[in-house]
Amino acid sequence: MTQPAATARVFGIRNGWATGLATNGVGGKGEDPRKAKARGLAGARVAAVRWNVRTGEVRVFAELTTAAGAVNAQGWQVGVDRQGRAVLVAGRTVVLPDLAGHEPGGLANSASTLSDDGRTVGGQSDDATGTIQAVVWRCR
Repeated sequence: MTQPAATARVFGIRNGWATGLATNGVGGKGEDPRKAKARGLAGARVAAVRWNVRTGEVRVFAELTTAAGAVNAQGWQVGVDRQGRAVLVAGRTVVLPDLAGHEPGGLANSASTLSDDGRTVGGQSDDATGTIQAVVWRCR
């Protein structure tokens, strides 16, 4: 977003970093209109954002669908990318592995928690039968 947000929602805060989403309140590119309508954001452009509470800096994360799932003490985030894959955003975007094959555009993985050292991510992933399983990803 290059203009001030009309609305914003915070979903996570840690050590001076807040993550969530912002909308411009008008029609345009953004999330699936059905999802936006379900949240009362029909026609709005929705963007994942991170706020530095100490400095006031706001950063938009175009690689994430809507909001980041969590933020850690370093400002790293987890969420879902535009292809529906669980990701860790820490300077660069790291795609977290699926339990089973992933349909592009489908949502089979979702990351929702993140440790302060960034080495442990929790969330869910569909197994080969399509059943949702709790997962923990451990990074080296």
